[in-house]
Amino acid sequence: MTVSESDIGQWVRTSTGHEGILQAVMRDWEDPYAPSWERRRYEDMAFIRPERGGVERMAPVETVSVVRKVPSSDSRGRRR
Repeated sequence: MTVSESDIGQWVRTSTGHEGILQAVMRDWEDPYAPSWERRRYEDMAFIRPERGGVERMAPVETVSVVRKVPSSDSRGRRR
């Protein structure tokens, strides 16, 4: 259940059920907005973009896996 740089661009799902397109994998990620006295290195993080845009999510790479994308439906229930 781990993704890597070779999976960028693939459809992925986190262990909490969020899905999207893998945008990046960053090793030893550190929050750039945290004050310097609170800044610490985190585990390797995956950055995931929702299909139709919106807020990019991040999750530890160990909790993200590549999955087969199921086509979404439009407002009339038809598959695209």
